[in-house]
Amino acid sequence: MLVEPSRGANVGAACRAISNMGAGELFIVGGQYDAEEARRTAVHAGDVFDSRRHVDSIAEAVAPCALVVGTTSRSRPWSIPVVSVGEVFADARRRGLGAAQVAIVFGPEDHGLTNEQLARCHRVAFIPTASEYSSLNLAQAVVVCLYEWL
Repeated sequence: MLVEPSRGANVGAACRAISNMGAGELFIVGGQYDAEEARRTAVHAGDVFDSRRHVDSIAEAVAPCALVVGTTSRSRPWSIPVVSVGEVFADARRRGLGAAQVAIVFGPEDHGLTNEQLARCHRVAFIPTASEYSSLNLAQAVVVCLYEWL
């Protein structure tokens, strides 16, 4: 799920990542992005882009999910432990969760998910990166998370 994406190229690249990893559908919550640019950037993942679902809220998109994983690259004081995506998805596999039962939530490109948006998630995860530069491109984060999950 992409929350408030602003760049069409990132939406298209996320579609490619979803297709590359054989993942499920794409939900988009809000955002202003160039749909034509997204479609062009999706290349051979146009089917993922064409079947994307626009929803009004995170809650609407994750209603049927047993596990909602919010992603972040920033450390912050938080009541929910922030752990690596590998740990989150290893736990999901131990619990016997299937792909359709899990939502991975990615925030806007420029600042990520807000604390309020993360509060809607059951788990908060990060991708271990170099501390000097921890921010990944949106599609890079999508493909790494899907790789860890699927």
